[in-house]
Amino acid sequence: MTSDELRVIVNPTAARGAVGREWPEMRSLLLNEGLVFNDALTEAPGHATELAREALLAGYGTVVAVGGDGTVNEVVNGLIDGSEVGYGKVPPVNLAVISRGTGCDLMRTLGHRDPVAAVRLLRQSQATRTIDLGEIMIERDGKTTRRLFVNAAGFGFDGAVVEDMLGRAKVGKRPHGTLAYLAQVTRSVMHYRSKQARFTIEGKTRSLPITALFACNGKYFGGGMKVAPQADPTDGLFDIILIKATSPLGLLARVPSVYLGWHTHLKVVETSRAREVRVESDERLLLEADGELIGQAPATLRILPQALRLRV
Repeated sequence: MTSDELRVIVNPTAARGAVGREWPEMRSLLLNEGLVFNDALTEAPGHATELAREALLAGYGTVVAVGGDGTVNEVVNGLIDGSEVGYGKVPPVNLAVISRGTGCDLMRTLGHRDPVAAVRLLRQSQATRTIDLGEIMIERDGKTTRRLFVNAAGFGFDGAVVEDMLGRAKVGKRPHGTLAYLAQVTRSVMHYRSKQARFTIEGKTRSLPITALFACNGKYFGGGMKVAPQADPTDGLFDIILIKATSPLGLLARVPSVYLGWHTHLKVVETSRAREVRVESDERLLLEADGELIGQAPATLRILPQALRLRV
């Protein structure tokens, strides 16, 4: 392995299989750009994490994730392993992203959503930037499970949307793209009811029924929803977006404002910034992160400042 060799991790199922179909052409583009790389296609959920951990131990300088936010999430969880590198410490490897998936919301914040442009930038630039990560600690049956996220995590309504999406995926109907995601949101809204939650933000505890609570590192999720317009993935803070209890029709009426980033001015929405947030509930309050269903409350989320180096 040469010092400039890339490890490329490809999720062929991303974008409803489009990544797998397009990969031979994309691979040719990488070769034509003169890049030296070793590529591998993932075979199952969690495989990208295994491949990323192997790449870290093998000493690759740059790992390239090809896919959407879920693929990036898995790769990051492999690059920053609790037993080998330590949470909150920058791993000795750069991450690059060739963005091609259902949402690609992380790259809406960071730029370079065009996969062809991303490939060319890999050849043209060695520049990097360091961003924050989020850490999730889920407590269940006396055990604590840790998971990292890059873009955003949320309790409540969005977790229910992801769960519904997974159910539809099992019968071959997983939504793809912004319009399909919006249609799934509409279906989920009509069945969702607010949950009573206790949450602690920067040491202040409150209890009230909520529709959702988001801890955002990036500005977007859900295929372009501008849920945290002021979020900065380098400021060492989550942007917390709390949506208080609202009716299904009230929530549905407010969805367009979320895509525009106007919802933060609504009375049912509260915003704050924090390094840590803990959420508990006696009800089933689901938690998703980077578009993947992670579990449910109780859970604690904390920011890991400057924990990941991106090749940009």
